[in-house]
Amino acid sequence: MKQYIVDAFTDKPFAGNPAAVCVMDKWPSEASMMKLAMENNLSSGRLKLP
Repeated sequence: MKQYIVDAFTDKPFAGNPAAVCVMDKWPSEASMMKLAMENNLSSGRLKLP
């Protein structure tokens, strides 16, 4: 899994809302998604499959 932290809702670096974007090979279980959310502790997050 690759993970990126991006600035959402802005076009300026270090502004807007931080959001985690996780690129995964397969859809994770609900328990794994909850663990990712707790680990990142951010208000927004997205999962992307190739």
